[in-house]
Amino acid sequence: MVLCFTAKSLYAQAIHTIETYDNGNIKHIYYHQKVSNKIKKTKFEEYFKNGNKRKEGSFKNNKKSGIWKEWNEEGIKISEGNYTNGYRDGFWVGWHENGVKQGEVTWKNGMESGLWIIWHQNGKKMREVHWLDGKRDGKCQEWYENGTKKLEGFWKQGFKNGKWNYWYENGKKIKEEIHEEGELKMEKWY
Repeated sequence: MVLCFTAKSLYAQAIHTIETYDNGNIKHIYYHQKVSNKIKKTKFEEYFKNGNKRKEGSFKNNKKSGIWKEWNEEGIKISEGNYTNGYRDGFWVGWHENGVKQGEVTWKNGMESGLWIIWHQNGKKMREVHWLDGKRDGKCQEWYENGTKKLEGFWKQGFKNGKWNYWYENGKKIKEEIHEEGELKMEKWY
């Protein structure tokens, strides 16, 4: 079922469109504003069939803008971040289904830019990698769930570069690699 509500002021007309599930719970709410015969999106809300909110965010000039949030079906927040002109922009954070932080990343004009950190569901760090203009660039480290280092190396403009080391979960070294602009030049197994 779709319901439409309007409210008028001297300069603008607010339009709310509500779509519902067959059980009567709200599925989507679309907020629009009519100004000078142009209709612009202003806000969006989405819900699960059980009534819990799934997603919410706002629009500016019909593009995603400002803080957007997302939840799982149980009502636990799983992501939050900023949009500018329809692109992810600024700090974003995500959470595992159990509520433990899953990741942090900074975006610039829709591309990863800066340090990206990911955690295992047990809260221990899983990965750290630097990004620049949407490409991995800089130091990269990964860890097993028990906290033991898994790998360490460097990226340059999206390609492996320099020395890469790999370890087993027990801490024993597996191998060492040398890369030049993505090309494997040397590999030594232990």
